[in-house]
Formats: sequence, structure tokens, C-alpha cells
Amino acid sequence: MPFPGRPRSVLRRRSARTSPGASSPNGGTSSLVLPAISQGQRRCGAGGYGAQNGHNRQRSICAVLSAEIHHRDYRGVGLTGGSEESSYEWPLVGRGDELAALQAALDRLASSRPGPGRRTVPAQPWVLEIVGEPGIGKTRLLAELCARAEGHDRLVLAGRATEFEREVPFGSVIEALDDHLSALADDTVARLGSPRLELLASVFPALSGHAAEVPQRMPETERYHLHRAVRGLLEVLAEPAGTVLVLDDVHWSDAGSIELLAHLLRHPPRARLLMVVAYRPAQVAARVAVALEEGAREGSVLRVEVGPLALEAVTELLGRELSRTWCARLHSATGGNPFYLEALVRAGRVSPLDLSAGELPRRVNAALRRELEALPPTRRLVAQAAAVAGDPFDPDLVARTAGLDLVEALEALDELLERDLIRPGDAEWRFQFRHPLLRQAAYQGAGKSWRLMAHGRAAAALERLSAPVAVRAHHVARSAAVGDEKAIGLLLEAAEATLSSAPSTAAAWLQAVLRLLPPDVAPARRLEILNKTAHALGVAGQLRESTSILHEVLRELPAHPSEPRAEAAAFCAMLERLLGNHAEARRLLLAELREVSAEDSVQAAGLKLEAAFGGLVSGQFVADRKLMLEALDTARRHGDRCLEAAACGLLAFASHMAAAVPEALRWCDAAAELYDRLPDAELAGRLDAAVWVSWSEGFLDRYDEALRHTERGLTLARATGQNYVLTYLLMGRTLALRWLGRIAEADENAEDAVDAAMLSPSDEMRVIALTLRCWLSMLLGEPDAAVRYGEQAVSFAGPESGWWRPLAQVFLAAARYETGSGDFAADFLRAAGGSDASLIDPLSRPLFYEFLTRYELGRGRVDAAADWARRAEETGHPDLPYRVGLGHLAQAHALLAAGRPQAAAERAEAAVAAFSPPRSQRGQNRLEAGRARVLWARVLRVSGDHRGALEQLDRAADLLAASGARGWQAEVLREQRRLGRRVPSPGEGGPVRLTRREREIAELVAQGLSSREIAEALVVSTRTVTTHLSRIYAKLGVSSRTALAAALARTQGKGQPEGT
Repeated sequence: MPFPGRPRSVLRRRSARTSPGASSPNGGTSSLVLPAISQGQRRCGAGGYGAQNGHNRQRSICAVLSAEIHHRDYRGVGLTGGSEESSYEWPLVGRGDELAALQAALDRLASSRPGPGRRTVPAQPWVLEIVGEPGIGKTRLLAELCARAEGHDRLVLAGRATEFEREVPFGSVIEALDDHLSALADDTVARLGSPRLELLASVFPALSGHAAEVPQRMPETERYHLHRAVRGLLEVLAEPAGTVLVLDDVHWSDAGSIELLAHLLRHPPRARLLMVVAYRPAQVAARVAVALEEGAREGSVLRVEVGPLALEAVTELLGRELSRTWCARLHSATGGNPFYLEALVRAGRVSPLDLSAGELPRRVNAALRRELEALPPTRRLVAQAAAVAGDPFDPDLVARTAGLDLVEALEALDELLERDLIRPGDAEWRFQFRHPLLRQAAYQGAGKSWRLMAHGRAAAALERLSAPVAVRAHHVARSAAVGDEKAIGLLLEAAEATLSSAPSTAAAWLQAVLRLLPPDVAPARRLEILNKTAHALGVAGQLRESTSILHEVLRELPAHPSEPRAEAAAFCAMLERLLGNHAEARRLLLAELREVSAEDSVQAAGLKLEAAFGGLVSGQFVADRKLMLEALDTARRHGDRCLEAAACGLLAFASHMAAAVPEALRWCDAAAELYDRLPDAELAGRLDAAVWVSWSEGFLDRYDEALRHTERGLTLARATGQNYVLTYLLMGRTLALRWLGRIAEADENAEDAVDAAMLSPSDEMRVIALTLRCWLSMLLGEPDAAVRYGEQAVSFAGPESGWWRPLAQVFLAAARYETGSGDFAADFLRAAGGSDASLIDPLSRPLFYEFLTRYELGRGRVDAAADWARRAEETGHPDLPYRVGLGHLAQAHALLAAGRPQAAAERAEAAVAAFSPPRSQRGQNRLEAGRARVLWARVLRVSGDHRGALEQLDRAADLLAASGARGWQAEVLREQRRLGRRVPSPGEGGPVRLTRREREIAELVAQGLSSREIAEALVVSTRTVTTHLSRIYAKLGVSSRTALAAALARTQGKGQPEGT
């Protein structure tokens, strides 16, 4: 593939040399010169799709066959070669249903209307997947779609992945967008915003001149920031008429494009956009297939399966000159595959009587080879050079790749055009093969040694044109000789440039480097590159390949203890753990520790901590305390404060998991003190300390400290590229925000954690992040979304997913109960290991016991509720106020139901105190404090103290509004109505006065935008959006986004004023 954004001056110089109608040196004319190409020969749509109806292409297949019918005998259809006979375009027949689906999609695109903030929700389904076997006609349908879309003034952006350039990052996406981006007006580019523009400039050459500065290297696990930037770019490009984004041959897409496509499917752009993807289902990446399948279930994706042509369509295609019997034989021989049919007819003298389904691909390939072999030598050479250069390709690059003069290459390409072997591509200076299989035949038809030299010439030409290293690396990797240090240097540079955005591509370049290293390479250098390759593969999710290389590294490293060996062993064990192989990870670490048993080294201490952490996350709550204490002792003897902080943090976390609270608090204090005293440069040497310290603080009710330490860890991880801790820190930050009762912020952070986890290679991380999103969605009053996230979490939870597997199952059960389905108590007992919840860590049990108390009361089972309330109180700990508060809250519910309002009031007041400690001690949990005040108000109402009840409800309303927990805000409204206070109810006909800003935000919520997206659209902070939403919910008397949309529709339908 030629690199996008190449200088246009080369083609201008060529046009100047050879003007329309000018004679070539041999007396002919060159119709390849672009101004001379008739308009009918240009593409009907973007991206190189569309019928080429030039001077010869208007001739129908019927006419061709009619002219040659006398050559037919019992051996087959006797078509002779030649430019006229082979330059037709097959008409589109037998595709009525498929065309109807395409037209319906374009009609849906037209029916969408922009909303406030210039954003809209794409009409559903907004994605079309065109699937079918090779040659079945997917690209031909895309051509028709593009032509129709352009006919209605839609912006059409189209790109195609190619077989031999699968390691070029974002190849098809760049092809689709980059030319259009180069023509964007400055004010349109400015709307992208500086941070987003800098990310986009790292991928799209056309935007590189607009970025204020070269973006810093993005952490590999935060590639979702780039994906969001592309989503924002599509939203800008879709204004005002709408955009059709077409990606063909997705089964050949590079890993970066696949990740981006999966992200867009999970997070649709809020714009008038139709995305169309075409692929072979047997070859498409699993990540794309899963995302498309999920989208189909949710109604956002429509699958169009392109099958074989029916006999009637083949008869129409071949014309009346051939008998129906003959058409039926051809139809049977080709299985109704249009490309196979075309290839056989083009080749001529092939009898359908001699063909079987098993040998058809071989015969088709032979027919394509004969079509190429019929070319004069120079023309065939240019076709092979074009296959090497890319698809689409640039004539200048083809000439240099073939080793020919430009004029010779142009004349050859003229004939290839005449023979319909190539066609005009997605831009005026590019051309492409008629079909990918034809390019494959041209490429494989060239000798291996010739291809090697041709790739070398292409790499040299691209270097002179200052092409990006990623594009040059594609050719260098296929042409460099062993020991070529220049090639090795370029591939290492390409790997470094693509690691953060496309780690799979970086791994491919590094693997190429390993092949090029000379036999006498220094062992240390080879091991360094092996380590880099393993890291890239690990980040890309290819864990088994990564661990295989790491095991090789361990075999080649000296057996004696060393820092490189310890790092390789620890990283390998971490990957084994992420694969769910906890036993193998532990075996590896213990084997390494046996080798260093006599060593009192920092490296050995690190291995001990990794082994202990693996035991914890696998659900062994009574963990390897001895290993942790030995590591701590080593850290203190060596004066390694960072290692000491990590050991103390892990000891605190382990003690918490074992319910040894006083000990956990002591270790937590020691870890926090060390953490705060460490300078950034020293802490950066062991950032797992940030994970263990902040997580232990969060679970030990020290929320403000946990948040502060998590923020510092995130900053250092991003600055130093220690990406393996980023997702854990994002999830730790989510937990800290949730415990503080900042639910809307926690949900926004959880979205980051989910996106990072989905890009990670770890199902364990996906389970944790999706479980958190499930929990937060319930608190936000969105139970349907909670069920969706919970189901995804459980689907990723394998048999060895550790202590988060039962948590995922329990939260899913709770979410289903919130939607009115399922038996939560039975599901809880099954997932948690019985009534004592043995599969859940001890100090998390009060949370679920309090929920079970409310569940049983909702079913009228007071005695069962009292039993769960007792358990909630017994499993708490006096040194952990949050757990104490949950026990009081559960008892207050049970006592009120038992007819003991005075005792219930005392418990509710005690719960408020537990959840609202003095600020000097720790952060207030707004959500639980608000819930406790709602219950206290209910008790006071039952006792007849209506004034006191309203006072508590007012304070609860403030707390819950600040937390963003919309599900619980509805409880406040219901209690206020019971006390006679006039508050709006969903469906009331009275006027609702929203300010203009509130109505603008409400309309965006009704369109499905998240708080983050609304903030971006209105250029405000997410916290401002959350504050407005709380007021909107209160005014409309609703507690969920779905109810808000319904209430807003009612007020609009009744002609209510838009604002004050």
C-alpha cells in the first residue's frame, strides 16, 4: 500500500511531462495520464469502488459471447483473449434483497436529524456487515452503495485492507480518511481540539502539520484515548449531511484497525453515520466477530449475507446466446460464485463438465495465472511490481519497484487498464487490481528472489519520498538480508513508533529484527530484543506467544540470580496469571526462588511479592504471609524504601482479605508513610507499590488517601510507560470514588477502566472492570445496563478467575433482581458458596448481607431479613466505619419491619454517624449517608414526626444529588410525596421549568449521550453536567435516563416552555 499523504508534486510533474493526447516515445498515446481518463472510467464511489464504464467497458458480456459463440465446442466456452473481450464490467444481477437492505440503510441515514450540541444518535441499525465467501460480490455491492450515497450528497469515506500489508497499522482507516483530512478547512480542524488533534496526528499523516506539538508516547493500555479521538473525528466529519464509512476486506485488517473497529462498535459515534464492513466470515478476527454479534443482539448491526447467484441470475448474466443447459452447467461448476464464473469465462476453453467443487479454486487460480501470462513480458513485470507496491498503488512507486523508466511503466499500466486487470483507485494518482485474488496471483507468480529485490527497490523509493517508517518497514522486512544493520535500525524505530497504538504491528517488526540478527550477535543484544518482543506481544494480547518467548529468555539467561532474570520471571508469571494459569505462575516463581534460596537479593524479594500477590487474586485469602515478610525484611536490610512500601502495602491488603483488620491498618499506615516520603524517581522504579497501597487503603475505608495515591500512581505510570499497572490503578480509582459516594465520577472512570481492560490481554481485568460498571449502573438507576455489563463480566470469568468471579455473579444477580427477574437470595447462595459466603472475602460480605436484608423484606419475609441483618452486623468490624454502618443500616430495616420504630431510629442514626465521620478522619460516603437518612426519615414518618422526616429527606436529597446516585434519588421523592410535599411525578401534566442549559443537557441525555460526551459537546466539565442532571431529575421526578427521556418527550408533546 502506498503511504497516504505522499507528495502530490510527483504526479503533477508526470502530468506536465505527458499531457492529454501527447505522443509517447513509441508514437502511441498514454490514456493513463489522468486528465485523459474519461469520466466514465473514474470510480463511482470513494475507495476505488464502482463500475468502470469506459469505452470498452460498455460492451456487455452478452455481446462478447455472441461475437465468439462460434468458437464454442464441447470442451467449453471458447473465448479468445484480447483487450476488448476482457475489459467489460459485469452487470449487477440477482441482488435485489441485498440492494434493498443497502437502500434502507441509506434511508435511515437520511432520516436522522442533528440534536442539541450538534450531535445525534445514528439511526439503528447504524452498522451493516456484508459477509460472504471470496468472489461472491461483496465489493460490487459496496460500489453500488457508495455510488448511491454520493448521489445523495453524502460524504463517502472508503478504505480496504489488503492481504500483504496486514502489519501496516491502521492501513484501511488511513486510506479511508486521510485524503479527505488533507482538504479540511482550518476551522474544521480546530474543532477537533488540541489534545484530540495531537492523538490523531500520530496516525493520520494529513493532520501531522496541524498538531501543536509531537504527542507524547501514549501508554499501550490506554489506546482507547486514540480510539475515542477517531470517534470524535467521525462525529465532526459527519456534519452536516452525514457520512458513509466503508471498510472492505476487514478480515485482512491490521490489529490496530481491528481494535478501533471493536471500540466503535461498543461506543457508536453520536453522528449521522453509516458504517459498512465487508469480510469473509471464516477469516475475520474473533474480536470483531464478537463485537458485531453483540451489536446485532442490541439492534445496532444488520448482517447482510451475500450468497451464490441463483441459476436465473447466471442466465441473465451470461445472456440468451448461451442455452439454459449450458448456463446451468456453468452455474453448477462455479457454485454461483460470480468471480469464479467471470474468471472461467475470461480464461476461455474451460469445460464445466470437467470441473468439480473441490478443484474449482485451483482452476480459477490457473485461469488468473493464464490471464497474467498472456501479457507481454514488460506488462507482466509491471503487474508483478504493482502487486509488490501495494493495493491501491502509485504509478511512480510501481515504476521504481519494477526498475523501469516511468514512461515505460505508464505504457504498461495503460495496457493493464485496457485489459481490465487494474482499475482507477480511490484517488486520481492511485490504481488497484480488479480483485484481491488477481493481485495474489500476480504476486505469487513472480519468483521469490525477484520479489525480494522488488521489495528492496520499493523500500528505497519510499525512503527517498520520506514515507513513514511503518510503511517502509513493510518492504524492509521482506527484503533485508541477515545482518543488515540499517534495516534492523529502521524496524526497531518502526516498532517503537507503533508500540503504543498498534502493539501487534510492533511485535511483527521486532520478530523481523530477530530474523535479521547476525549469527554472531551478542547474547545480551538478542535477549534485549526478545524481551521487547515479549512485551509487545503481551500488550497486544498474544499472551501465549509472549510467555513462549519469555520461557526462551529464561532458558538462555545464566541460572545465577540477576535483575534481568528476575524481571523476565516476574513478567512471565504475571502473564501466566492473566491467562488464568495461577498454578503455572506459582510453579514458575517458586522454581526461580529455589534457585536463589541462598540469595538475600532485591530481585528475590520481588519474586516473593509476585508469588504472594498471585495467591491473593486467585482467591487464597490466607495468603503467603511468610513470603511477604521475607521480602519486607530483605527490603529493609538493603534500604530499598520502594520495595518496603510495596511489601507493606501487600501485607495490608492480605491482612484485610484475611479479616485481620488491626494488623491490616498497621501495615497500611506504614505503607502510606513510606509512599508519601518516596520521591517520584524512586517510586517509579516499583509502581506496583501504588497498586497495593491504594487498594488496601480503599478497602480499609481510607478513601481520600486511596484516591490521592492512585492519582499519583497513574501520573507516574503514564509518564514512565509502566502500562501493566495502569488498568489496576484505574480500577482502584473507580473503587475509591465509589466509596466516597461520587457515583457519576466513578462511572466515568469505570468506562476508562473497561476500555483499558478490553484492550488488555487479561480476562481477569475484564471481569473486574465490567463488574464495577455493573455495580455503578445499578446505583445510577440503570438496571438494564447493569445486567448487560454483569453478563459480560460473567462471560469472561473462567473457572480460575479468582475472587472476582463470585462477585461478578452476585452483582449480576442483583442487577437482574432490580429489573424484576431472578431470585437474588438463591443466586447469591449459589455464587457465594452458601450462607457464610465463603467464596467472598470476609469484609465484603456485609455489603451483600445488607442487600439481602432489603431483598427479603421486599418479599415480606421479616424473619429471613432479620437473619441477614444479624450477619451484616456480625461480619463488620469496629475499626471499619463503613462496615459498621452497613450493619446498623441492615438492622434498622429489619427493626422497622418488625414494628420497633424507636430501635430502628437509633440504628438509622448510628448508620448516619458511621457513614459521616469527621472530615479529619476520612472521607464521607455520600451515597450510604444519604440512604441512611432516607431510612431515618421513613422511621420518623412512621413514628409521626413528619417535620423531622422532611428535614432528613432534605439532607438526604443534597447528599444523593451530590453523589449522582439517581436510583436512590427516586426514594427521596417517594418519601416526600408520602409526607404530603408537592414534588413532580413522572407523567404529571403540570409545567416543568427547566433552564435552557438544563433542557439542552436533558435533550442530549434523551439521545443517549453519556455525561462525558455531553461535557465534550457543550465544552463544560463532567462535574457540571452531573450537577445539572441532579437538578433535572429532581424537577422531572425521575431517577433514570430512560425515565428522563420519556418525561422530556411528554413535556415537549404538551408544548411546555423550553426554559426560564
